[in-house]
Amino acid sequence: GATKSNYAQLRAVAFESLARIASLYYEQLPPYMNVIFELTISSIKSDTDDVAMMAIEFWSTLCEEEIELMDDQEEASYKCVHYVQQAAAHILDVILQTLNRQDEHGDADAWNIASAG
Repeated sequence: GATKSNYAQLRAVAFESLARIASLYYEQLPPYMNVIFELTISSIKSDTDDVAMMAIEFWSTLCEEEIELMDDQEEASYKCVHYVQQAAAHILDVILQTLNRQDEHGDADAWNIASAG
């Protein structure tokens, strides 16, 4: 798949697309979440910063979607599955490790892997 492409830009766009899919089609995610979890964790740990940031963005988007679902649970046509809560223990350490990958000479205001984490 695109998340395993040899081209970092394509991998980043793939995770960006997954984030959008999570927002638009949350109720369709259950059969894919185990694979998405593995792909995002792997990319956050060892991929280029641009790709890792998009993998983190997937979890950020999913979190926003779940907060919205919990806030509007009476009006929602589907229930929150709490993916972020279930994965939090596993992804927290990985995301915190991104803080160590900051560029000491980089722009303090720039969006990079350390600020994404």
